[in-house]
Amino acid sequence: MKEDPKQTGQGVSLQGYDLRELLSAGHAACPGCGSALALRLALKALGPDSIMVIPRSCTTFSMGPFPYTGACVSILHAAEGTAAASASGVRAALDQTGKKETTVVAWADADDALGAGLPQLIEAALRDEDIIYVLCDSSSPSDRKNRAPIDDIVAAHEVPYRASTTPALPMDLDGKFKKARSLRGFRFIHVLAACPARQGCDPSQSVEIMRNAALSGEFAIYEAESKSSMPIKTDE
Repeated sequence: MKEDPKQTGQGVSLQGYDLRELLSAGHAACPGCGSALALRLALKALGPDSIMVIPRSCTTFSMGPFPYTGACVSILHAAEGTAAASASGVRAALDQTGKKETTVVAWADADDALGAGLPQLIEAALRDEDIIYVLCDSSSPSDRKNRAPIDDIVAAHEVPYRASTTPALPMDLDGKFKKARSLRGFRFIHVLAACPARQGCDPSQSVEIMRNAALSGEFAIYEAESKSSMPIKTDE
């Protein structure tokens, strides 16, 4: 019987994506959800040896109630504002058991990351915790103008890797998550993810909205790596 590459991960698409699907079709995200699009592509880049820490957000509900989930990786549902601290704790536990190659990802929305979770985000950056912190941002342009300049705040702490992207630029997103996976220390990725319900647009327009925001410069796309960035060491 021929194996299904979407289940086994054998081979890649013509664009270079892993064919394996780590976000199942049974998730409960809304049509046109930018966060779900981003998560699907991010999981392809990160691979199955990953643990997602998700604080209270739409993603919490769209992934399904315990013990069911739409993601084919381990998920820890964290309390509001605790994404960075919870991910740091998971990282420490994995290191104690010798599982240093497992990638730990905190996946927070703007309300959490820039609200109750902001102090912990900054503390994790200061301690250079070995996690990937993803700010999945569905805010409107006006909201983004009236809040803390999170990209500048993270840059001031000289973290090993920081970047921004959007699922409307899939190759860009894929490459940046693969780069983040290959490094040690605190890595920050700001993802623009349109929310049709929040922004009052048709679900079919969400990709176009994200792409236009990125290409016009309304949402800045960047990538920066510090000189102290260290690649992941294997036990080979």
